[in-house]
Amino acid sequence: MSTTSIIRELKEQNEDFEWYPSTDEMFAVIAPYLDGVSVLDIGCGDARFYSYMEKLAQEKARIKTEEEKAEALKEGKTSWKEYRSTDTFIRKISSYHVIEKSRVLIDRYIENDWLVETDFEGCNLLDKPYNTYFCNPPYSKFEEWTKKIIKEGNFKQAFLIIPERWEKDEHIQSLLKFYNTSYEILGNFDFLHADRQARAKVHVVRFVRNKYDGYRSLPEFNQDGFDKFFNEVFKTQTDKRDDYEIKRDYNEIQKTKIKNAIVSADTGRADILVELYNQDSENLFNNLKAIMELEEDIMQSFNISVEGIKKALIEKQKNLKIIYWDMVWDEFSEITNRLTSETRQKLRQNFEWLQRLEFTTLNIWTVILYVVKHASKYSDNQLVSFYKQLSDEENVKPYKSNTKLFEKSSWRWNCIDHKDYLLDYRIIMSSPFREGWHGEFEVDYRSQHTLADIAVIARNLKFNVIDDIDYPDGFGSKGYMYFLNGNKKEQFMEFKAYKNGNMHVKFNQEFTKALNIEAARLLGWVKSKADVAREMPEEYLDAFDKYFGSNYTAIGTSVKLLGVDKK
Repeated sequence: MSTTSIIRELKEQNEDFEWYPSTDEMFAVIAPYLDGVSVLDIGCGDARFYSYMEKLAQEKARIKTEEEKAEALKEGKTSWKEYRSTDTFIRKISSYHVIEKSRVLIDRYIENDWLVETDFEGCNLLDKPYNTYFCNPPYSKFEEWTKKIIKEGNFKQAFLIIPERWEKDEHIQSLLKFYNTSYEILGNFDFLHADRQARAKVHVVRFVRNKYDGYRSLPEFNQDGFDKFFNEVFKTQTDKRDDYEIKRDYNEIQKTKIKNAIVSADTGRADILVELYNQDSENLFNNLKAIMELEEDIMQSFNISVEGIKKALIEKQKNLKIIYWDMVWDEFSEITNRLTSETRQKLRQNFEWLQRLEFTTLNIWTVILYVVKHASKYSDNQLVSFYKQLSDEENVKPYKSNTKLFEKSSWRWNCIDHKDYLLDYRIIMSSPFREGWHGEFEVDYRSQHTLADIAVIARNLKFNVIDDIDYPDGFGSKGYMYFLNGNKKEQFMEFKAYKNGNMHVKFNQEFTKALNIEAARLLGWVKSKADVAREMPEEYLDAFDKYFGSNYTAIGTSVKLLGVDKK
């Protein structure tokens, strides 16, 4: 898509945040300073900074390969080394991540897992360590963006494309001195012949953190920047460095409070969560600020130190983010309706960077969109896993061609060793229900998760299972789950839990057909209607057209983010 087309779409979506793409001439003066470095591209637009550096690396690899080839042929050899742009000594960028606000632009590269933040002005750069920052800020906000990068940035070098008058800004010059940061102007440029023309005269400036010259590595957290931020905001009253940190395990209390607020919310859940998060952050901030305003003798009497307060603020703010992101992960139907608890847990491990991502409505939308777009990658695996978990000997029936192998003998059934079978609609599985302290029937998080996971598998197969569950009155009693067949509420599953640890289940028979057909497709047991006719009962022929390939995929779907959009 051309730059003009992108700009037109940005304007149509009210997302034209003064994006004036940098030119190759600007990138050219930056390239010599990049040698396999990690990069954070702030306001990355269409990520052409990365594209330019990748082209340079590809060209270098081509030239190096041609040189190797010529030398080899000269020596009479018939083979030579082929170089790639990702080779360590050739690549310009070792890892690349971006901060971008526009949904139109984000959608162009979200599959690359580059995005770490959407709201630059609201995010914290202290915990984002990259060798190199690059930023071509909005013209009208270049002062604020430049100051923020200097104050908070956790970098060795930063390249900014900013109006020439920046050099006369006394506040910027003062910050450079205060944060021990030097600079050099790499060139003067304009946008008169750029893809999006403008009359602005700009400098390409390289800022360097003087303390990180040579090979000294970046810390995970910019402690110097945080110390200066802390000292600016709080009036420190003592230089004592006693080890002190308040420890309190209140996560479950917080989550219960948050969950209750979501349930009773009249507006979008994301808005409610962000409001609660901001309130908790402000309370934390004010409480610690109040402590710092205590008289010195009181602080010493209670063994309160400045370093302890700093450490507590960092840890508690990080913990607060984790609590709220966990709520998004486990309570938003856009995620829980598509992914089982086991899959969510595995996927959540890939999102450790959430503890650095600011908790905003836009970022919630971005994370949910990412998960929804990637859900189809996991829905197939979780369906097969669910199928195998139910595949005990008493629950399966063989395909027509496989009957003899299923005749009972001295060997023990193992679903891993077998294939070409069907699950019955009547299932015996491990019961998630347990006895309470006094032998009573207990519904806890484990049983709720198990039933919710079954509902996820069903929903991905287009069975609209609802949250209305009739739990059993006790062991041996019947419980029911339901789904909507059009506008009609029908029984999806009957279940009985027993004290011996088993649960007897009767699935809706149409669901059982869908599950068997899709599991067989994913496991490679059937590939066509002819396979189904040859191996499965006759009633599966009519079901083939309806259910083959029916498992959830995000491709081509229109996702309505109910947790984000206001009602």
